[in-house]
Amino acid sequence: MATTNLTIQIDIDLKEKAEILFHDLGLDMTSAINLFIRKSIEENKLPIEVDEDFDWDDPYTEEEETRFYRPSNVAAILEAKKSFEEGKGIEISLDELRAMLK
Repeated sequence: MATTNLTIQIDIDLKEKAEILFHDLGLDMTSAINLFIRKSIEENKLPIEVDEDFDWDDPYTEEEETRFYRPSNVAAILEAKKSFEEGKGIEISLDELRAMLK
């Protein structure tokens, strides 16, 4: 598969937080962006819901970050990464995804 370079502009604090998150999940920035793009193409839309009132400067409260990094969530993400690397897709319902965030 031929590859190409992609250059993007991103807030330095956002980049640093993303690098930490992706590292904790066993990903690098390239892999994470590739996952996002592949899923967007597969679904023919953004694979996330975007709330009009979302605060892009402060996306997560401390409570939300604590809930996100629960071991069960990290395990699910690592399983998805493994499936992706093996060329397999993953299926998760919206209800299952919402349950992970509770």
